[in-house]
Amino acid sequence: MTHPIAHPERGQRGHWVGSPRYELPDSGQRVSDRAGTAQPLAGSGASRRARIGPGRYTAPMVPPTPVPERKPASYQDIVDAPEGLTAEIIDGELVLSPRPANPHVDFASGMGILVGGPFRFGIGGPGGWIIYHEPEVALGDDVFVPDLAGWRVDRGLRFPKTGPHPHVPDWVCEVHSPSTVGRDRTIKSDIYFANGVRHLWLVDPLEQVLEVYRATDDGWNRIAAHLGPKVVRAEPFDAIELDLGLLWPTYDEPDDPGAASAAEAAEE
Repeated sequence: MTHPIAHPERGQRGHWVGSPRYELPDSGQRVSDRAGTAQPLAGSGASRRARIGPGRYTAPMVPPTPVPERKPASYQDIVDAPEGLTAEIIDGELVLSPRPANPHVDFASGMGILVGGPFRFGIGGPGGWIIYHEPEVALGDDVFVPDLAGWRVDRGLRFPKTGPHPHVPDWVCEVHSPSTVGRDRTIKSDIYFANGVRHLWLVDPLEQVLEVYRATDDGWNRIAAHLGPKVVRAEPFDAIELDLGLLWPTYDEPDDPGAASAAEAAEE
């Protein structure tokens, strides 16, 4: 992308030294000195120094340095990412996040079991879903790793053995961590919507809040927000009741306060 260079008005053209009577004409190769005598320029071209009268020079015009275009991240960048980090491509940029802390893992694992039994395997529920924990999902040029994602079986999808899943999920659940909550609630939610995800759950495991969103023509519509250990029905898994009290993690304070501080710092 180029940026136009703002030129000063006539009479202030360039960086002139001395009397304002010396100015560069719009055309031609000669200027007049104070007495009106024509003085030849020292050379032609904007990049050469032009002498105007005794001891007075124009400043050379240096072309702007082009700014290299940012190269979008690719899936190879995810493959090459350091171990122990979650690698995603978000809006074309490689984003590395620390592995989630215990409350995050606890809720996400429990929710996968709670909805997986009845909705993936048909145990006490209707089945009809494929549900994965932390799948790599391709959304255009981006690659996300949601905590949970689900696809309806009746879509007849086939998934690759390696690489990101190429099909847009019908349902996504993002469990917040201090290092991810901002992206979860803004750019990732926007990209999920733009690519056709129909149902989105946003979870704060420490505050014990489950927010349920449905996609509409105008954007995400929050249709429910559940606080604490309730028994709820939540789209798209509202065919049965879900006991959130089984999922919210509870932890004792650590014996070593320094260990807690270090864990919190790693999450930020």
